[in-house]
Amino acid sequence: MNKTKVFVIMPFSDDFFESFELMKEHFEENFEFSNAGNEDNQQNILADIITPIYNTDIVLADLTGLNPNVMYELGIAHSFNKKTIIITRDDLSKLPFDLKQYRAKGYSSHFKQFYELLSYLEKNLYGAVDGSVIFNNPVSDFLDKNQLDPQKLFVKEQIDLEIPNNEKG
Repeated sequence: MNKTKVFVIMPFSDDFFESFELMKEHFEENFEFSNAGNEDNQQNILADIITPIYNTDIVLADLTGLNPNVMYELGIAHSFNKKTIIITRDDLSKLPFDLKQYRAKGYSSHFKQFYELLSYLEKNLYGAVDGSVIFNNPVSDFLDKNQLDPQKLFVKEQIDLEIPNNEKG
């Protein structure tokens, strides 16, 4: 069985990597968690971010600290119309205005609250797979859904280069 891909965008620090590993382990039976820190190469790090976001089924965005890189990656996920779950350790009222209109889950890495986060993620991850949870974002809310199909964003129009018979020499 193919696992559902979950790409996690988050600040890069040991504390966040610990939370990532706990989530990854908790959901490993049905979900394949990854992040840009998983890659072991010397290429442009954006290749480790943009391609996995494009190829993932679900994006989990930890907006703690409103890290500019994480916010940029969230914008990429929104432009690809990815199902996105937003979490933060910060006060939810601190989220930018554009995102306050969407559900987010506050959490703590302390034992009880972290398990509440896992329960929330379980509902939303499985809901993303079975369609019982509806996802939208600031981009998809205001553009025609057909414009947001990632396959259509990058498919070049095929041009017919055949020379008409009457013009062949």
